Amino acid sequence: MTLTSLFRSTLLLLVTSSVLGDEVARKPLKPVLEVTKQFVSPPPFDKPLLHAPADAVPKNIILIIGDGMGQGALKLTSLYQHKAEGRLLMQQLPVAGFCTTRSSSSDVTDSAAAATAMATGCKTANTFLGITPDKQQQLASFAEVAQRGGRAIGLITSDSITGATPAGFYAHEASRGSYQGVAEHAAASGFDVLIGNNNGKAWFMPKAASGQRTDARDVLSEMSASGYAVVTNLDSLAQAPHDKKILAFMDAKTVLGAEQILGQLAETALERLAKKDKGFFLMVECAITDAGGHSNTPDVTVLGTTQVDWAVRSAVEFARTRGDTLVLVTADHETGGLTCSITSTPPGKLVINYSTSSHTSAPVRLFAYGPGSHLLKETIDNTDIAKNICRFWQLTLPAPIPFNTK
Repeated sequence: MTLTSLFRSTLLLLVTSSVLGDEVARKPLKPVLEVTKQFVSPPPFDKPLLHAPADAVPKNIILIIGDGMGQGALKLTSLYQHKAEGRLLMQQLPVAGFCTTRSSSSDVTDSAAAATAMATGCKTANTFLGITPDKQQQLASFAEVAQRGGRAIGLITSDSITGATPAGFYAHEASRGSYQGVAEHAAASGFDVLIGNNNGKAWFMPKAASGQRTDARDVLSEMSASGYAVVTNLDSLAQAPHDKKILAFMDAKTVLGAEQILGQLAETALERLAKKDKGFFLMVECAITDAGGHSNTPDVTVLGTTQVDWAVRSAVEFARTRGDTLVLVTADHETGGLTCSITSTPPGKLVINYSTSSHTSAPVRLFAYGPGSHLLKETIDNTDIAKNICRFWQLTLPAPIPFNTK
């Protein structure tokens, strides 16, 4: 499989999975599977990562999410890339546990409900963003509250910035597919860094300007006027004035096909966010491991998990030079029911199996490094991520307010 065909299949599956939804169980697609492409993994850490003091509190928090990155994806990627289990950088972080992921409406969550849980500390129904399961009330995320308190907030994704995972931290909609409204919430958030692929740009533009909105509102121009630099590549991102906020629409082929891209984007964002005296929160999402599970394509699964590992390296290298930054790595759910093993006859052959092309209810791994990480060992629920961040930063989330259905 060439890089071009891999990109095309990944992009198609990202679109297809968002249209089909996540609750319909689908059978595995392919009986015989193998990884065909070579990927570049990040170099190992040059020294062991140490446990942080138990009384330390993080000033900064980086949350890295591998969409659909279950335990099978970790095992497959480590076996294929490193010829042994447990060799990924994220697996070298000193604290490791598990995270349960069910939503209020199903044992099997979708990305919208999972992101809402991680951001607000409250369960909601599948497809809902930042609202209660009864659609009556709006839930505030810790990112919104932290931003109002003076902390910097950044969101990076290989998906559109209006995708379900980033939107869970700022949007309040009854459907993850309400992209027009989600774009409006992105503008209202005032977050310092918003980076996604260019497939979402049209939701910020009126139809008259080649946009997909049904009204004449030009959200892109509004955000530019309010202090956002609109950028489209790494060079323009690096050169953007530091007194500007960032709205980035990156080339989809680049963010969906390059192993190192999320790490590179994270490094540039961290440099900007670190200038905030009160600290920052940065979420980095890789969307394509989910596409690998939905399509039962091991190449895409390994590429996505490798992207996550590059992001982990950038985050950890930033964190350990400072000592005040917590790095969390997890998934919103598992996709594909992936298992794999190595045969003894013939020796070294990878046997790869997906049991479904849907999400599953399997717990996902959680890895942590830095101050506060000791509270995240063993098994937690995805709502505990928000609850612990609120505890670290002494944030009180406001009571839910009536949800405006427009």
